[in-house]
Amino acid sequence: MHPTQKAILQLLENAESIPLKLRWIGREVGEEHPQKIKYHLHQLEKMGAIAIDMDKKEIIKNSNTAEGAFVSLPIMGAANCGSATALAEDRIEGFMKISQGLLPRSSKNLFVLRASGDSMNNLSDSSLENKTIDDGDYVIVEKIEEPSNKDVVVSIIDGYANIKRFFHQGTDIALLSESKQDLPPIFIHEDDADKYQIAGKVVKIIKQPRFEI
Repeated sequence: MHPTQKAILQLLENAESIPLKLRWIGREVGEEHPQKIKYHLHQLEKMGAIAIDMDKKEIIKNSNTAEGAFVSLPIMGAANCGSATALAEDRIEGFMKISQGLLPRSSKNLFVLRASGDSMNNLSDSSLENKTIDDGDYVIVEKIEEPSNKDVVVSIIDGYANIKRFFHQGTDIALLSESKQDLPPIFIHEDDADKYQIAGKVVKIIKQPRFEI
């Protein structure tokens, strides 16, 4: 995705809409040519990332509230399912078009990560349809800051993303793998809780299609 398109989406990160003012957007994203802003808005609209309301002169971020509609969720890169070795950068690699009916109805602020690794390949969770997370699968994540005990979460540790089962142990935290291998958990003391971040909770697993020839 073009850097200008990423910058426009960042403007919408914490807003339901922004004004359709090409010069203002250009100043905000560092692009002085209004026609280039117009081009990038058109590309984002084609992707399904934004909608443009010409009556209100507003740009609206993609919403997953339309009943039965297809939505485009941003793919934010990869998350490792083993030791945290996949860099978690706040960047959009593309969009996944998915039917609204496949998404949890109560979930908002969704994004997609591509799973890398196999330490959640023995996952069993009824809320996730008892699907495992295998290398190459996609996970749909809801942005939250405070998960519940036993949620499957995406966490950021030392700048790297990983997918693990979240456990409270008293006041401390444990992040557990659910793998066919014997993999050690990650333990976080309460005094170090500010050194990691919960990026969100896994709410849907999309299995990578695997065709037999």
